[in-house]
Amino acid sequence: MTADDNIEDQLDNIEDLIRFLEKEKDRLKKCVETAAEQWEFSEAKAFAKAHGHIVGRLHTLKNLRDPGFDERAHYYRKLVFLEEQLKKYTNAPQLVGHLTEEIKKTNEALDKLEGSKYTLLDTQYIDDAIFLLLGGSIESFKLHLNKSESLILDFTCKNNLLQIGLSYKKGSLFPSMKKRLRRIGFSKVDELRRFVRSVDVSNLKDAQKIKQLLAVVVFDVFGRSWFDNPAELEINHKPDTPPNTDFK
Repeated sequence: MTADDNIEDQLDNIEDLIRFLEKEKDRLKKCVETAAEQWEFSEAKAFAKAHGHIVGRLHTLKNLRDPGFDERAHYYRKLVFLEEQLKKYTNAPQLVGHLTEEIKKTNEALDKLEGSKYTLLDTQYIDDAIFLLLGGSIESFKLHLNKSESLILDFTCKNNLLQIGLSYKKGSLFPSMKKRLRRIGFSKVDELRRFVRSVDVSNLKDAQKIKQLLAVVVFDVFGRSWFDNPAELEINHKPDTPPNTDFK
């Protein structure tokens, strides 16, 4: 287990973890600048690599906290650009009209984004399903991420090991996606279109760490546009156990 893993075990609250990583990002940036000023370029390169790693983790966590993070940031950057252009071309009425219309559309897109939720990660149903599975109340559950590509996450648990499997249709995953899955601990199952990863849940306090892993799959491996919204949650109940329709 790495020092970073220990830190994340101690910081269960995602806001605390983001604040910690933001401070670490700023510290590493200063280390890069100091090393470069002292002509210690090998050190600067190492600090820059660590800084990039922290930036990537922050990006994933911010998307987990706010599923509209990327889109919202894009629209805000667009607004800043449009407003700067509007100030610059005040003497061009036709261009002013066009820019004003674009600003209106961008604000409408932001309003729509504020009112939407990406239910794959937001829903309490996933938390409930995880703990029903860990408690032995259900046999397994699946998240149908993209039905047209047969992209499915399935969850089973045995001996305090949660196994997460990702199944997919032939040709639906790019080599870069498979490489990213391996980087976050998934292993390819021989002769099957399937990746698996096991997670020790013997001391699991809440579902946050599992949902962080899902966030990495959603935002870092694929990108949110790949998935159905909402994703469908399928519960596999134990024999003779009446289904809970709340999950349908």
